[in-house]
Amino acid sequence: MVKASEEHLVAPLLYLTVRQTNSVPLSVIHRLKTYYQVNLKRNIQRLHRLGSWLKALEADHIPVVVLKGCHLAEAVYKNVGARVFCDADLLVRSEDMDRAHRCLMEVAAFSPESGFEVDLHWYLDDILNPDLERVW
Repeated sequence: MVKASEEHLVAPLLYLTVRQTNSVPLSVIHRLKTYYQVNLKRNIQRLHRLGSWLKALEADHIPVVVLKGCHLAEAVYKNVGARVFCDADLLVRSEDMDRAHRCLMEVAAFSPESGFEVDLHWYLDDILNPDLERVW
């Protein structure tokens, strides 16, 4: 159970779900707790880094929307340790892509050795094709 939850990136959420149950062995709860705590610490560091990237974009007057994992951790899961995320997905307007890329290059947001980098998007979905002007 633990290995599968780690492989599917739901171990932190599983820990939060089973931590106060008597039906799960303590050894499993402890392993999940360790995974959760490591993920929580990593996510706090990553969100701090994301904050510096967002400040840089704001200073350059580039509107941005945080997408996927970073957004979901706070808005949906209500616990930044509950969601595993490996990058920061940011939506910018298509006309701001070059400026945003240059701005983020200056703050090393595309540095793979950090284990956390940014993924810039200028559209949301090819199939549904949502009205991005409504997003902005």
